Amino acid sequence: MKLTFVIATILAIAAVVSASPTPTTNAKRMAAGLPPLPPTRRSNGARAAPSVSLVPRA
Repeated sequence: MKLTFVIATILAIAAVVSASPTPTTNAKRMAAGLPPLPPTRRSNGARAAPSVSLVPRA
């Protein structure tokens, strides 16, 4: 009984992990006949602060 429960639990966990969606590339989507995904926005549009160098310029 315990062995059956352990095996069923391991199989259930394996099914959940394998069913998790994986990100696909636009090339794979187009090969499957799907439209490309829109570009991802990775910033809020604010400009970055200029970098400051610790080495004095000559």
